[in-house]
Amino acid sequence: MERKIIEKKTRVLLFIVSFIFVVLISRLAYMQLLETERFETLAKQNHMRLNPIIAPRGEIYDRKGVKIVGNKPVYTVSLVYLGLKDTDRVVNRVAGILGMDPKEIMKKLEEQQLRMFQPVRLATDVPLETITVLEEQRLELSGVVIDVEPVRNYHFGSMLSHVLGYVQEIKQEQLKRNQDKGYRLGDMYGQEGLENAFEPYLRGQDGARQVEVDAQARPVRDLGIKEPVPGNNLVLTIDAELQKTAEASLERQVLYMRKLGYESKGGATVMIDVRTGAIRAMASYPTYEPSIWINGLSQKQWEDLQKSGALPNRVLQLYPPASTFKMVLAVAGVDTGKVDPSWALSDPGYYIFGNRTFNDWKPGGHGRVDMRKALSESCDTYFWYIGHRVLGVDIIGKYAACLGLGNGRVLKFPVNLPAMSLRRNTNISVTKPIWMPSMNLNLKP
Repeated sequence: MERKIIEKKTRVLLFIVSFIFVVLISRLAYMQLLETERFETLAKQNHMRLNPIIAPRGEIYDRKGVKIVGNKPVYTVSLVYLGLKDTDRVVNRVAGILGMDPKEIMKKLEEQQLRMFQPVRLATDVPLETITVLEEQRLELSGVVIDVEPVRNYHFGSMLSHVLGYVQEIKQEQLKRNQDKGYRLGDMYGQEGLENAFEPYLRGQDGARQVEVDAQARPVRDLGIKEPVPGNNLVLTIDAELQKTAEASLERQVLYMRKLGYESKGGATVMIDVRTGAIRAMASYPTYEPSIWINGLSQKQWEDLQKSGALPNRVLQLYPPASTFKMVLAVAGVDTGKVDPSWALSDPGYYIFGNRTFNDWKPGGHGRVDMRKALSESCDTYFWYIGHRVLGVDIIGKYAACLGLGNGRVLKFPVNLPAMSLRRNTNISVTKPIWMPSMNLNLKP
């Protein structure tokens, strides 16, 4: 009886063991035969990495071949999310070494949506001393990747900063617009000036290095490499020496005006080759160092930059044309034959229209004034007279357009400036368009 019980239990046990083996073999066959490609891919992802090799951006030169913007190699630190339980510990350790807030690192990882095996850049231009500390603790910092990448190097510091613009990590809205162009989170992108306007031209084609890694995401050996293709170089009409002189003179003048007690917040200057229209210098003051944007700005740095007034490019802001517009009236008068350059009037220092008196900048006037003297001494009365009594708004508007005013932007800058247009319906009243004769006087501020 006892023997039968033992035999029965043995048969049950053998059945259970056999069933388990059948299940295991079936599962193994399923994985080996039907899921081969899936698990092969996962295995490769686990021990193989395709690390991008960042392509250098195109360099920027002045008209004589002087390099204004180049690239320099710097250390970068990234973190690969491995799905390990000690991720928080690694993040805290790395944050302490890099001098970052752990929350900032976690935010970067979350922006990448915690994608497995995808490196997330934490810091750029990391000092060698910090890299040494990270290397010493590498065994305890799973997923930390140290690499060398090219970043912008501005050879003349803050010179031409408003024209050049700067590069910074691509923003979310920019990434959404450019995902089909191969951009990834963490890529550098031109944010202002020429860096932005010529972004597709300056940007190179990234390469890649396939490496085998261990369980801690540390490279073991190279499996293959695709070399990056540098971006295209950009040659400007700017003359570097003339630009330096323009910026130094502008700064000196602004500081001098402040010393005299004037509220001089800044200024701008542009030097143009009148034969070709090429811009040889373009300066805005105050200015800033474009390199400060590479690692991102702290809240304090951003606030200080805003308070300094260095952000706006004052060259591209709107200003009354003032006496420069007198040349438009002179050209219009001579070209139409309505004004003989030798014709002169006696300037009392004012011009009367109706019951209003427009005062010349020079009390007492300029005396007997022809066109040459009116231009050389900037005589307001002379141009008020020919603008109001001889030319009129239609002729003035026509020649202003011929000289390029009101034709929209002629610069490759991402700015929005309204074009000037002079027509009789420029002034819109509540009921109907109307142009008053007195407005002709205001065309010459």
